[in-house]
Amino acid sequence: MANSTILYACTEGGLAIVNKPGTSTEWLPARVVLSEKAIASAWAEPGPPIRVIAVTWEGELVLSENGGRTWLPVQLIASVAALFDMGDLAGVFVALQNGSLTTSTDGGTTWTTIRASLPPSIQVSAGEPVAASGGDIYLLGQREDDTVLLRTTASGGEWQVLPLGEVDAVTRDPATGNLYALTVEGVQISNTRGDTWTLMPDAPADGNAILAIPAPSGKQPSLVVSTPKGLFLSPDGGTWRQMELPHPGVVTTFAADPQRRDRLYAATATGYLMESGNRGQTWQP
Repeated sequence: MANSTILYACTEGGLAIVNKPGTSTEWLPARVVLSEKAIASAWAEPGPPIRVIAVTWEGELVLSENGGRTWLPVQLIASVAALFDMGDLAGVFVALQNGSLTTSTDGGTTWTTIRASLPPSIQVSAGEPVAASGGDIYLLGQREDDTVLLRTTASGGEWQVLPLGEVDAVTRDPATGNLYALTVEGVQISNTRGDTWTLMPDAPADGNAILAIPAPSGKQPSLVVSTPKGLFLSPDGGTWRQMELPHPGVVTTFAADPQRRDRLYAATATGYLMESGNRGQTWQP
């Protein structure tokens, strides 16, 4: 029997769980858990059993050992700002609002704190996108009225403010290691771990979500970018075209299927989930 596909979607009214059994082409109706909480981010590992970790907008961390049926609170030394995994490293990480990093290698049962102090006057932005891979961790931080990009390592240490100006979202291509960041001017690319940046020509400006889709060796990744004007795709890391979506609404976040490189998911501010099986070229509800 083929494995099911399960999506966990964070909403203001709880964590929505959407399931597509086996080889079925139809998604089952969504069920909502933690309905009394606004969920900022979530993480799940393949089962069975399926461990799920969720973070509320108030910074509470909760754990389920059974795919979301029952939940237990997890007490850490401070409120949680962001939740993520490293992709190429075992374990799940949380960034605390005091700037510390905490990691778990057993699905959230036990946690180890990694000290990484934030620069003065900067706070980790709750629920913001994170790029974490290659031993580096990138977070968005709030400094007065600006959002800045921060970098540290999985072993801890000082957070560094990268020379990018205000940034709205960041993604990393695991194949090349390149970083892509959304700024008011457009998409910026860095192949120096974020130390230097170059504005990509003709890239859409004022974006709010971005995802790099790895390509075969020697090829540039595909990029999908959401803006208030619509969804834009670059299949070759250079040329751009606007894509049609099955439902109206600005895409607020993207997610890549961890096992099928060509499959993507997108969520809109109007409450729709969509999927693409061909690297963002077409989308279905």
